[in-house]
Amino acid sequence: MPSIVNTSRVAIVGLGQLGTSLALRLKELGAREVLAVSRRDDSLRTAVERGVIDAGSTEAADILPVVDVVFLCLPLTATLSFVQEQLPHFRFGGLVTDVGSVKGAIVRGVRPLLQQHGTWFVGSHPMAGSEKSGMECGRADLYQNAVVFLTPTPEDEPDAIELLATFWREIGAMPIELDADRHDLACAHSSHLAHLVAAALVRAVLGQGDVTANQQACAGGFRDVSRIAASNTDMWTDICRHNRPALQQALAAFQQELTAAGQALDAQDWPAVAAFLASAKAQRDDWFTGYAKARGTPA
Repeated sequence: MPSIVNTSRVAIVGLGQLGTSLALRLKELGAREVLAVSRRDDSLRTAVERGVIDAGSTEAADILPVVDVVFLCLPLTATLSFVQEQLPHFRFGGLVTDVGSVKGAIVRGVRPLLQQHGTWFVGSHPMAGSEKSGMECGRADLYQNAVVFLTPTPEDEPDAIELLATFWREIGAMPIELDADRHDLACAHSSHLAHLVAAALVRAVLGQGDVTANQQACAGGFRDVSRIAASNTDMWTDICRHNRPALQQALAAFQQELTAAGQALDAQDWPAVAAFLASAKAQRDDWFTGYAKARGTPA
């Protein structure tokens, strides 16, 4: 029976890890046609040679008018610029989404332009990816069992929202609708804060004090907690810029917890230290049980 994916022509704008992974999965599912827009000819040639896409162009005008669905897989500021610059080329009646981790700025900056042009836009944010970047890091199973937030507005057409949700489900993800501002606050706490914390940890451990001894003492725990500090600097600066108010709230909450731990240490209040650690363990265990169950992995 034909599916939405294998009856659609799809454009991927940007062939980094997220865009390449999406293209690989669409090809695997037998999408009618997978096209790409990229700044570099050599990236497009490589993608065609490897079977990542069917064809591509550095000119958006060659691709956007002939596709049904467009996935914008660019950094946040680049996404805003791309839509502004290429607006005349988007197909009337087509559906556009993105994969950015900040939704308020995208929904407010992109949706009105496309709406006035006669093109549907519904924001997406797949909770997938890693600290690595680039086409070579793409893999077809990246979105399997991943939560994908959809951030429609009350004015959006229900059919367009359901179409995008169905698209993500066929890819293997789990779409969840969430208001853009609520999404941004949640991701500031759960994801964006973690990157700043990882960066601060690395700076505190490897950037000051007895660095040689610290390096020798770093093992699995440091590796796991600091992994995301190796992420793309420009991309994460962009995320901090576009989600600054929510991230400031998340930082304040984190600083509050650090202060509580510091006060317990200062007072040598070991029951308070134990309670601090025990509550964190219980909360993490409870979250991870649900997380693992949703993804079909051992807890």
